[in-house]
Amino acid sequence: MEFQNQHMWEKALHLGRKVIWKGKTCIHRPGDDVTSIFLIREGTIKVSATSAEGVQRTLWFMGPGSILGEAALFAGQKNTHYIDAVEDCVAYEFSHGNVVERLLVDHPDLGEALLTNLATKSYIMSTQVEESTFLSAYRRICRFFYGLCLSRNSRQISLSHSVIAELLGLHRVTVSNAIGD
Repeated sequence: MEFQNQHMWEKALHLGRKVIWKGKTCIHRPGDDVTSIFLIREGTIKVSATSAEGVQRTLWFMGPGSILGEAALFAGQKNTHYIDAVEDCVAYEFSHGNVVERLLVDHPDLGEALLTNLATKSYIMSTQVEESTFLSAYRRICRFFYGLCLSRNSRQISLSHSVIAELLGLHRVTVSNAIGD
């Protein structure tokens, strides 16, 4: 997920603290306290959930312009997912106080950007639940490819069958068989 509204944040970066995460490092674990949000400026992070049996599933990838941590922060909850830097990342951290007392008050358009980010995540998650409930694996794979091609405006997809399977909560063999068909 990547947002094109990064330019809006330029005026508020001074309220945040620049952070750098090296690729392949864990940013947050389930149970971590959430005291701030992060604006991702460069790089990609992965958000994943783990079952009680230890099975890990990727929920989504977040790229430049995405906001990390706003749902838990505003709900007053601890982090519930593994959040990992896929590659080197640059982000800006905004404390709860700065978000509520300064960012939302002084920059209402950024409040709208936060709501758009939350709404987009909510829409993605509800669509994933609906698709996994009502669509066959074959149709889910086809819909995934179609959406990916539309979002990238390209028919070139450079994801392995394993990554696609993880993203869709399927077995790699199922993905390979569907692609072969």
